[in-house]
Amino acid sequence: MSLRPATPSQRHPPPFFIEPRFLFTFSAHKAHCSFAPSSAALKHFRRELKGHQTTTNFLKLPYSEPLPEGLIRRIAAYQCLLVATRKDDAFW
Repeated sequence: MSLRPATPSQRHPPPFFIEPRFLFTFSAHKAHCSFAPSSAALKHFRRELKGHQTTTNFLKLPYSEPLPEGLIRRIAAYQCLLVATRKDDAFW
């Protein structure tokens, strides 16, 4: 199964990136931005995420620190791979 082109969806605040299944989202907060792929994607990168503040579903990105763009791109690409290899069309 291949991944369809992702588009931002405004149906969900904050905007989700979908294809039409959920890929990831970003949300802005007072002191940080959150990046939310899936818990499986975050778990896969747990070694690289040491030193970053995480929860089961979120990577917290403080505004006071440099954005780990390369890491975010790798996590996003892995999340897209996870979704593309799924055999179902469930949103989550």
